[in-house]
Amino acid sequence: MTTTVHLPRNVEGRQLPALRQELFAHLRRDPNLIVDGSNVDTLSPAGQALLLHTAHTARRRGGKLHLQQPSPAMTAELRTTGLSYSLTQALSSPATTSAASNSSAIHHPAATSRSCKTSEPLP
Repeated sequence: MTTTVHLPRNVEGRQLPALRQELFAHLRRDPNLIVDGSNVDTLSPAGQALLLHTAHTARRRGGKLHLQQPSPAMTAELRTTGLSYSLTQALSSPATTSAASNSSAIHHPAATSRSCKTSEPLP
């Protein structure tokens, strides 16, 4: 069963350790994870790095991180840094199909072919 994690309004600072724990706890159970970004107002560089690391870990485990309905602020931050190309946004489940067609959703055909490298171990 794929889990959906709803990101907080501000993905930054003191919220990141708890968010990291939550994301990786879900990845331990299932390497496929849906991350709902519809409420995000602020996405710090550290928050972007966390999402990228989570996506990389999911791929290493044979799954994917799916970004569902990123807010306009989140979309802008990811495009500015170029990370929109590193995260998988295409959703295939019927409940989230409308998210893929949402005009604020980010989509790029190369999203699944890019990878990142990190030496940070899984907690």
